Amino acid sequence: QLKQSESVKALIGKGSFEQQTVKTLKGLCKEHGIKGFSKLKKPGLVAALKSKGVEAPPRPIESFSKKELVSLVKKLIGMI
Repeated sequence: QLKQSESVKALIGKGSFEQQTVKTLKGLCKEHGIKGFSKLKKPGLVAALKSKGVEAPPRPIESFSKKELVSLVKKLIGMI
């Protein structure tokens, strides 16, 4: 199961903080014990996460184009 999960992450590609919502970034700050993030705007949240060495999550699925989604599904079906 873990091997398949790693393959899916490889298909989705490397994430970036800039593609995430402020809500997601604040959740990551809380999850990683970063203090004083509640009043920060997106650039400040990104800087705080990067300074703590937090790895960016994959792109939100909503940001994929139809073509990218079709390609991803085809690759996933090929894995089965």
